[in-house]
Amino acid sequence: NPKTLDVKAGETVRFVLVNKGQLLHEFNLGHAAMHAAHQKEMLDMQQSGMLTPTGINHAGMDHSAMGHGGMNMSGMKHDDPN
Repeated sequence: NPKTLDVKAGETVRFVLVNKGQLLHEFNLGHAAMHAAHQKEMLDMQQSGMLTPTGINHAGMDHSAMGHGGMNMSGMKHDDPN
């Protein structure tokens, strides 16, 4: 498990994540301010019932508001139906 990676501009980085447990998982890349805002959003989702320990109700979610800092996220995919 490296602590750092050397990546050249334009190089594709692939993260492979496997959730072998029963609880919902999440993987985020971003700066500290984005993570702080996201933690508040996740708490709001939990309190509204949209987020549970085992899943998310995706109906009505708008991911366009997520702050990706100008990163091109077109290569991202999430094929887990949780």
